[in-house]
Amino acid sequence: SYTLEDAMNESDVWRFSFAVMVYDPASDKFLAYYSKSHVMKASFQKLLSGMRHLSFMLRRTFPERFTPSSEEFAVAMASGDYPHVDLKKMPHVAGIAPVLQFGSVFRDATLYPNMIAMPMPGMHVKCFAQWADEMRVC
Repeated sequence: SYTLEDAMNESDVWRFSFAVMVYDPASDKFLAYYSKSHVMKASFQKLLSGMRHLSFMLRRTFPERFTPSSEEFAVAMASGDYPHVDLKKMPHVAGIAPVLQFGSVFRDATLYPNMIAMPMPGMHVKCFAQWADEMRVC
């Protein structure tokens, strides 16, 4: 188990294309929290695509979990052709919260043990969302 603070603390390792997606029961919406210290890059659009599709799949797969009477939910997410981390902070072994990396991850998992490989943004993650919605593959 991890806290919202644990998820937010993961941002210290990233240079850009990292955010924490939070389900806010009061508004019944998924929100993205992005560090102002991170520069905006084109890969941010890939991150938003991953968030959009993941939030859709979560609602579709677990409708009873994401309602106005539910508890808050938070997950750290990143995206890009490779992890946009500060290499001076590698290996990162003190992380608690999982980080869903939409794109390539390190071949050596000991560099960032709590990073989880997710499908590439764009067509790949869209196909997962289509499966959640229609039970068919692109």
